[in-house]
Amino acid sequence: IAEVNESQSWHDYKPASIRYFVGREEFLSKIMNLLKQISNHEIENRVFYIDGKSGWGKSSLLVALKGKLQNKFHKNKYFAYIVDSRSANSQSFISLAFNSMLKKAAKSNFIPKEFSSITIPSYFDIMNAKEIEPLEQYLEKNDKTLVLVFDQFEDIFRKESILQSFFKLLTDTISHQSNIVLGFSWKSETIISADEKNISRLLS
Repeated sequence: IAEVNESQSWHDYKPASIRYFVGREEFLSKIMNLLKQISNHEIENRVFYIDGKSGWGKSSLLVALKGKLQNKFHKNKYFAYIVDSRSANSQSFISLAFNSMLKKAAKSNFIPKEFSSITIPSYFDIMNAKEIEPLEQYLEKNDKTLVLVFDQFEDIFRKESILQSFFKLLTDTISHQSNIVLGFSWKSETIISADEKNISRLLS
């Protein structure tokens, strides 16, 4: 599992860190407002997505969001983990990404170490793991939100078996109505099939 790396200087080719990110305040505000609404139980939505042409700064926007959630005002309330979907090469990718988020969140003391991993019943059914319910209860009680984001998601559209696992996680996340949020980004010029369009409509 590869996280999206951020730039270490102004001239770095990697997605811009919050220190070097300029503009797009409207989009950052929209996502932050969504997270606040979820935390306050004002809406049922638990998913957001970003689309745009290649090179328009989708990854930088996500990295900037992560940086914003790490500041002193939000670091005890939100934890964002951004995955590079181009590293997906097996059906277990989604479950590995979910567990990687939990391990890093526990290492950062955002959640207790007892939640640092979950026993996945199958790669297709993450939210049915026995540890999910107590994790969701902990997040609710402590007003914390986990945000798992899959960047470069257009690569997943070409991997049908993995795509179905993503779809199951997406629908289960919405159904659970907990403080676990999913995010996605993909190139708007990506050509997708009719079945894949159903998924993009669900994200809308």
